[in-house]
Amino acid sequence: MKAVNSFDATEAAWHLHRLLEVLAVDGPNEEPVALDIPDDRDNDWNAAYTALLEPILRQLPAEDPAAEDVDLPFLSHLPIKRSGEWQVASLEWLAENADKGRYYEDQSPKPWERRAVEQGGHWLLPRTASGPFTRLTNALGIARVDASKPIFEADELTFTDESVAEFRSALRDRMVLLVASLEQRSEDRIREFADDLDAAIAELRVAEQFPEVIEDDLDAPKSGLYAPRSGEEAFVFNSAAFDDGLTLDGLANAVSLLAEQPTTIATFREALDGDLSPAELTKRWQRRTFPVDDVARILGTRRRRDLRQRLDAVVTLIERFDGTIAPTVDEVVEAIEREEDIAVQDFKRALCGDEATTLDETSAQGAFVCDVRDSLPQELRFVLDRLFGEDRRPWREIILESESRRESDVIDWLAKNARALDATACFPQSVRSAYGRVLAVMNVWDRTETTELNDIDVWRSRLRALSTESHVEWVDRLPDRLQNEDADGELLFYYSPEDRFRSQVVTPFLEGLFGAIASETANLETMLRRYILEGELPEDEATVSAADHQDGALADLQSAAMSGQKFSTESLLDAGFEVQNASTRTTGSGGGGGGGSTQYRGRGQQGEAATLVAILDDAAAWLDDQPIGMIRTVCSTFRALHDDQQNGDHNWHLDRVWDQELLPLLSGGGLTRESIVDWRDHLGDGRLRDHPLVRLCNVTLEQGPGFDVIDPFGPLSGPRREFDINQFVPVEVKAVGGRSPPFHFRLTTNEYRRCKAFLRGDRSYVIRLVHVPEPGTPNWASETRFVSEIVLEDVSDADAESLVRGDPFEEVVKGGYMNMSIDQWLSPLLSGCE
Repeated sequence: MKAVNSFDATEAAWHLHRLLEVLAVDGPNEEPVALDIPDDRDNDWNAAYTALLEPILRQLPAEDPAAEDVDLPFLSHLPIKRSGEWQVASLEWLAENADKGRYYEDQSPKPWERRAVEQGGHWLLPRTASGPFTRLTNALGIARVDASKPIFEADELTFTDESVAEFRSALRDRMVLLVASLEQRSEDRIREFADDLDAAIAELRVAEQFPEVIEDDLDAPKSGLYAPRSGEEAFVFNSAAFDDGLTLDGLANAVSLLAEQPTTIATFREALDGDLSPAELTKRWQRRTFPVDDVARILGTRRRRDLRQRLDAVVTLIERFDGTIAPTVDEVVEAIEREEDIAVQDFKRALCGDEATTLDETSAQGAFVCDVRDSLPQELRFVLDRLFGEDRRPWREIILESESRRESDVIDWLAKNARALDATACFPQSVRSAYGRVLAVMNVWDRTETTELNDIDVWRSRLRALSTESHVEWVDRLPDRLQNEDADGELLFYYSPEDRFRSQVVTPFLEGLFGAIASETANLETMLRRYILEGELPEDEATVSAADHQDGALADLQSAAMSGQKFSTESLLDAGFEVQNASTRTTGSGGGGGGGSTQYRGRGQQGEAATLVAILDDAAAWLDDQPIGMIRTVCSTFRALHDDQQNGDHNWHLDRVWDQELLPLLSGGGLTRESIVDWRDHLGDGRLRDHPLVRLCNVTLEQGPGFDVIDPFGPLSGPRREFDINQFVPVEVKAVGGRSPPFHFRLTTNEYRRCKAFLRGDRSYVIRLVHVPEPGTPNWASETRFVSEIVLEDVSDADAESLVRGDPFEEVVKGGYMNMSIDQWLSPLLSGCE
């Protein structure tokens, strides 16, 4: 007898049909019919459901499956669920009622997802335990359940003045227990949830009662979540749900909502049991194998680092006012670590001026607190509340409300310590750079005859000649003509982020400029706006920059994507694609036919653009099949990539690009699940090059890293089904003019050196050959293909050194380039094989 796991789609469909005939109460009909599944056979039925559907799922096309693809022999009915009961319905009925069908993101739906199905009167196509399930839902036109956890807007609630300081303290004392309750071993997930908890605890408040319409959406409305500011989540008590006063375990529901693990609410309630001390619970958690020790170690390391960085920053602030601190930061941190966990909270409360907290003034931490509070001007004490207290408002709002005469000192200090104080989002480099270019345009305007200002060539030459060389600081006061009456302050700091700067400075300034010169040249306005916002000044007509070429290529691909063209790796992979060993190439200047060399300006950028869009399409397909919280792992993995380069000799991005663009993008929530899975809709009228994942993977315009693109899924020959930091590879894209060898291309000496740096750090380095058609080819994207790939994994003679072996180095390197050629197809490269 053939095993179920060896069935093909036809065999699986036949057995599924027979099984449904047996279980159907009244035989499978066109209308849904109940299935009679004995209660004690539920597990067997669920296993059979997955085992018989999985071969059918894999038979469906990975891209754009349609209803006709489900037209398989013997497949006429499918199991569904209506009102929680299993039924069987015909494919015809499913097609007619697809608009009322839904499927869950994973096999364990959240309460709010189940409630959305019930309230919407939807039927369900149950998710299988394995297999590409969304191929079937896409083919049948069934939508995913669109529901989110209940979060109140602040203006929906009426807050009381009841003190919650003791609850905040108790929650922080149990932080390790709450995080360990997730049973997570991933350091990134542990840190992320701890950060979420810290933010939610800081903004804890008490509401008189929850709105009735919302209470219906909560299983235990003693607590919930609210948004103190857009995109944030914090805990809130529902005072009306308590008879004898608020209790700590009443926050269990709020914690489970924050973690998006409603099934763990009983565990959270136990962790918050006020009758049990944290020490007692810690022993209980250890006996139940919760990862308490791992969480304590990870959070303890981070706590020491964060505390040390913040104290260092406070010392530098006090030194600005000639203050002195006797104990060193190291002495304070070491003294606190020798005491119990509560010592950290006591120290922070004392720094914030809590009169109920007293420290021994002869201790390192006590002396530090005295020196800080004696030396820091009274009007700047709000800094301590923001760093060590409960104030979690944005820095911009806090500094503005302080009305301090020393706001410039605070802003300058904050900018210089932005990373240590988690304030990088306050200082986007794009705003500072754009402001410098606004000053340059204003300079040209002021020093040029008005009659000449309608000429693009005049602007081009004058901007080069008169561009300001002044260094822009965040504390610069904007000239009167640039200040906006709707702005909150006069300093550049108050005009960030970029959308505020664009609306309050750039747009009014350009409107005034073109009104003054009475320009009717749309191209001139477009040029100046682009120059200010992007720093791109168009060259003379005879020359176009690599950035412009790449912009054009990405714009072409974006148009093709909007028209329905697919760009996944699978769709761009040439039929003859093979992975090449480094030794298959020859060096030197020899020419020849075949793939040829494509050093024409523009084709290389087309190859790079195709590679970036393929990664974006691959990520969309992969993420669509992952749990909804996977986007957090994606973001933390990119952050880990930044950490990886700090410990090695290789660069994934230039440090300034990380600091000024990418880390703020990751911390600011710019990379979301929707932006990847639905990237075509997400772009709208925007540009593909500005897509957050494209920005994270695009290294082409950076001088130094020595490659073009970061591929999170690894070489094309790999499985490309995971998103793990060990799978990330640097990819140097080379455009070639044909689909068969010989292929000719060249490496710069910098690319070769950086390649060896990656290999020495136990990282692979990939040279990806992309066939790009002749310049001017209409719809060039449809003819672009990945034709070959060299995967380098060893810095020894077997790999990287063989790139230049066999020819005198001076013959290989000409004008800073190493000329390469692949002469024939060879077997795929296997690491460690000859």
